[in-house]
Amino acid sequence: MLVIAGSATLAYKDRSVGPSQVAQELGVRYVLEGSVRRGGGRVRVNARLTDAESSAQLWADRFDGDLQEIFDLQDRISESIVATLSITLSRAEQERAFRKDVKDLRAYDYVLQANALHSQFTKETNAQALELYKRAMELDPDYAPAHAGFAWAMTHESNQEWSPEPKQALELALKHARLAVRLASGLAKAHMVLGDVYCWMRQHSLAVSEGRKAVELDPNNADVHFALSYYLVTAGKSDEAVEEARLALRYNPIYARCDYYEMLGKSLYLTKRYAEALIPLEEGLARFPDYDGLHQWLAPTYAQLGKQVEARKHSEIYMALKPGVTLSGLAKKLPYKNQADLDHLFDGMRKAGVLK
Repeated sequence: MLVIAGSATLAYKDRSVGPSQVAQELGVRYVLEGSVRRGGGRVRVNARLTDAESSAQLWADRFDGDLQEIFDLQDRISESIVATLSITLSRAEQERAFRKDVKDLRAYDYVLQANALHSQFTKETNAQALELYKRAMELDPDYAPAHAGFAWAMTHESNQEWSPEPKQALELALKHARLAVRLASGLAKAHMVLGDVYCWMRQHSLAVSEGRKAVELDPNNADVHFALSYYLVTAGKSDEAVEEARLALRYNPIYARCDYYEMLGKSLYLTKRYAEALIPLEEGLARFPDYDGLHQWLAPTYAQLGKQVEARKHSEIYMALKPGVTLSGLAKKLPYKNQADLDHLFDGMRKAGVLK
């Protein structure tokens, strides 16, 4: 069953649109909508499920409970929808869905805030996210999502060189990622993050293994498909990476991150499908014109197609966004297993005039 990412629906928050339009734009059949009200330590959730093809309301219900029981409410709603659609959840989905083991709701709150900050992918917001993850871990040392989030943000401290000690940052990320997996083996994000750490440590087979485990646990999660595509690309398996990158964009079509488009573009480039690579790269650029990763891959892609004017334009923008970058520096930083893949990228970059 394909489930679109929840964040994709934020575009409809303040718009008056019907289920049929939403379903058409997102490419789904069923639409779940509702409202949440909170007050006096209580919470009320109203929800209804509509078949967009027939406009028939399949199910509707109201759920009341204490705020402390929010995870039980989530499970009750999920179970009602599943029963309505006559779908049986797999053991893995049951194990990971709406985990109820947080001991302090403030820790849960901190993690949600931290996740939002971390997703902005800047040095400043990453530092703020790390502080919130730390607070969550202090309140509940056994809360796996806090450790997974901290590990992922710490990985970015390392690979984005935001930390003055990137090696130590990656070692700390490994410690917390492993702990997250031990605390909640059914949590897809924990395996995804552990895979990310392994990837940047150049342990490619372990990275791919953890990525596949994350997809197995949460097959409708756009982030885990994106992550697996990256682990596959860096492991020299770009053909397999293409499909995972396509799935990431499919599962979160409205709020796809800038690097989703980059990921599909680079996977196609490395399989020498240059004309195809232009499509996601240009589509991403229309939404994220200042993201350096898109210009980095557009420049060599156009160069390989013999379109030197466009290649030069993107190379100049890339160099302006990443002053001081060098091929030797990229060779040391990027965690590619196969030198041939790096050579392929650098060949295109040189043709585009990016770096000498």
